[in-house]
Amino acid sequence: MIAAVGATILARPLLQTVWKRWHPELESALLPLFRRTFPPMSLARQTLALSALTGAYLQFYFIEVGLQIASLNSVTVFLPLTSMT
Repeated sequence: MIAAVGATILARPLLQTVWKRWHPELESALLPLFRRTFPPMSLARQTLALSALTGAYLQFYFIEVGLQIASLNSVTVFLPLTSMT
């Protein structure tokens, strides 16, 4: 889901440019749709929020994995001295 949101944020301006280049006759009809896009400050805020969410998830994941590893029981194995020759 995070990748889909990131791809949407990054790909939308590119898709708009390609669409305008391929279909210039439809540009006036689609102009109100393109103007409904987010202002640049909102895009920066969304990008910051997405990166903060990603960072929080990764931090939670690594802490959770670290706690699981720390909670594992340690096993001590004693080998007879004769088997080490």
